[in-house]
Amino acid sequence: FFLGISTISEESVSWIEALGKLLDSPSYLRHVCIGGYYPSLQPEAVLRRLPFVNSVARGEGEVTVIDLAERIRLGEHWDDVESIAMRSVDGSIKINSRRPVVTDLDRLPFPKRYADQNSTEIVIEGSRGCFGRCTFCAVGPHFDAGHRFVWRGRSPENIVSEILQLRKVFPDNIRYRFIDPDFFGSASKTHSERTLKIASLIQEHVPEIELYVEARVTDIRRKNVLEALKKAGLKEIYLGIESGSEKILTYMGKNASVTDTINATRLLDGLGINYQYGYMMVTPWTEYDDVLASLSLLRTIGRVQFDKLFNELYLIPGTVLVEQVGKQCQLIREECTGYYFYESNQLVKNIRAFGIAFETTYKTFAENLWFLYKDVQRHEQCHVEGAITIQRRLSDLFIAIFEFCLERSEGKALIESDVHDVIETAIVHFQSEVGIIRGMLNPSITFSKSV
Repeated sequence: FFLGISTISEESVSWIEALGKLLDSPSYLRHVCIGGYYPSLQPEAVLRRLPFVNSVARGEGEVTVIDLAERIRLGEHWDDVESIAMRSVDGSIKINSRRPVVTDLDRLPFPKRYADQNSTEIVIEGSRGCFGRCTFCAVGPHFDAGHRFVWRGRSPENIVSEILQLRKVFPDNIRYRFIDPDFFGSASKTHSERTLKIASLIQEHVPEIELYVEARVTDIRRKNVLEALKKAGLKEIYLGIESGSEKILTYMGKNASVTDTINATRLLDGLGINYQYGYMMVTPWTEYDDVLASLSLLRTIGRVQFDKLFNELYLIPGTVLVEQVGKQCQLIREECTGYYFYESNQLVKNIRAFGIAFETTYKTFAENLWFLYKDVQRHEQCHVEGAITIQRRLSDLFIAIFEFCLERSEGKALIESDVHDVIETAIVHFQSEVGIIRGMLNPSITFSKSV
């Protein structure tokens, strides 16, 4: 038979290798094809590391896999199938040209779902691609679409038809998470009308579901669109904010400003729509002023997650940023993920050291902060009186802990014992505030028991 495997990152390779060992013996296994972001961007690495894989489907896989499987079924040569990579007879890697992307996503059948009955939410795809061209992002290189088709959306009718079908099969699951890199497409009149139609059809045909979507901050401009989505069940938007430094945003190719972020989050706050966001404190260009700018933005927008204060921009092979940063400094490959990190200044080294220590030696304290964050978030979702004030106080606490560590390491090349001394002092210093915020919560509606 023909087996297809999809994977996002190199971190899953160990599981795929284990699967390969199980598949070694059956004589009925004729072909293994692998696709997804990681194989699309690194086909040579995949074929060299996974000897049981016969081919890589680059980019969108639906048409490619059907073409490939039919050729194999008929016993025909398949080495000229568009969008695949394979091993040649001499062992070299052959990479075929890309086929055009699917321009009409409504043509694709709804996916067959075999595990959603055990899931707490249902994932659904409403569009593909993104008008943003962030230099660190794998979405653009993965799809490799021309400018005209860089973002493609399914019709509102097609999306709601699938949700209707899913409601019949999984009536108890009301959470629908759109996995689109950019749910809205843009804030243009055309795309806004599409979003309004989606909201209208959901209200009419599948009321009482919850929606979770992702967006760029420049999408969050039209109040009427957001109001309509909220009425249709929108519970949360994940924003790609990434930084409070205009310099860093420019290097990232975000095409969005700090002002765009502030305007978007204020609009969401005013409408009572919850949001989460991506943030990277450490980048190849981070200097002290950039950290201060990022902290300033976090104070303004709130909803700070403690672990994201130490988040680092890793470089994904196949993205524009690898080449750009590689010209500036030495890149170092992280074996477990396949991503690259980079030589850095002392400030970045210290932030990394604190982040690693909180993840390992002081994991219990960091987990306590994580559960506290989730508890406060749940209070907001339940519209508990005073929840926003508590959320702001918790954000200030997280920033204060980060600044405490930063101030005591400024200009120093820390060794491990120095890092531990600073963190242990911080834990003692801020433990009472952690307890005060915990005491402000209603135990009956907390997300989880604190560690």
